[in-house]
Amino acid sequence: MEMFAGNSFLSHAPTELPLSPGLLLFLPSTSPVTGGLLLRSHRRRESELLLPNPFGAGLFVTPADSLEDLGFVPTAFDRVLLRQLGAVEAPGFLEMSALTLSTAVAGFAGREAQVLARKARAVQAERQSRMLAYVQTLFGPWEARPDVPERLAAILVQMGFCPSEDARRLHSAVPTMELLRRELGSVEDRLAWTGGGVIFERLVRVSRQVLAHYEAVYADMRALLHDRARMTRLTATNLPYAEELALLPGWIRFCHLLGDTVHAHTAFHFLSDMAALAIMLMHRQTAAAEGRSWASRWQTAAIDRPVSVDMSLHLVERNERLLRMACLHVLEEI
Repeated sequence: MEMFAGNSFLSHAPTELPLSPGLLLFLPSTSPVTGGLLLRSHRRRESELLLPNPFGAGLFVTPADSLEDLGFVPTAFDRVLLRQLGAVEAPGFLEMSALTLSTAVAGFAGREAQVLARKARAVQAERQSRMLAYVQTLFGPWEARPDVPERLAAILVQMGFCPSEDARRLHSAVPTMELLRRELGSVEDRLAWTGGGVIFERLVRVSRQVLAHYEAVYADMRALLHDRARMTRLTATNLPYAEELALLPGWIRFCHLLGDTVHAHTAFHFLSDMAALAIMLMHRQTAAAEGRSWASRWQTAAIDRPVSVDMSLHLVERNERLLRMACLHVLEEI
């Protein structure tokens, strides 16, 4: 369920809207938002922001330039990132990734994130160069259409693939997929300390579904690279798995949040935070009745936090920490 928030969800009665077309991109927000933010990119109209409804089920939808009117104080990182994304026509996941790193490099997420992002950007640039050399070996003379090798190489790098030393094949290990297997595949054990319950069961189910889906995506991407007929049909606008790759950084954040138990206030609130992020990332699926039921269970208690805790500060510090972990993940890849 989506509710249009107008200029401010605090001053406008929400209206339920049907799902709109557009590419949903996970925005690595550092603002005090429980489940994070999604950017819905359109080709023929302005982008929109989606965020959890703190007062009930569903998501709020608002113009991307209305971040200041959403009832919380956005961080400088989010304001600058959205301003830069607004200058790009129909941004995709490659633009989101590049601008996220450049905004962090500029120092808007703190000194530590700045150092890590600078290193991560250098590593990605070097990896991109080697990946492009590998991709170019897959096309025969004049087979590649304009911009396809460059964008395909960038996609492979974002997925965590890396060429081996001889630049004629990929490493068998893909750290991003290994992270998903390690964390999503062990959600039931990792969350056992919370005591179970409906939210726990839904998180386990969703994690298994997502893991199976990304296993298929990564396997098919490898198969694509060995299928000359499919490769020659690629264009810069029909590269595969745009939706999955647009949300991949969100699932990486989900995995990192799963290991952030030391900062959890209570088991229930930790599950609520995990559920908020999962609902955002599974938005198209959870727009159905089951998703609404799940959402209503955690969101009624999402604002019932310990009174001694400054929740805005807690969420900003946590989201900045998760942004740094995402940069470290890039550095830890092969």
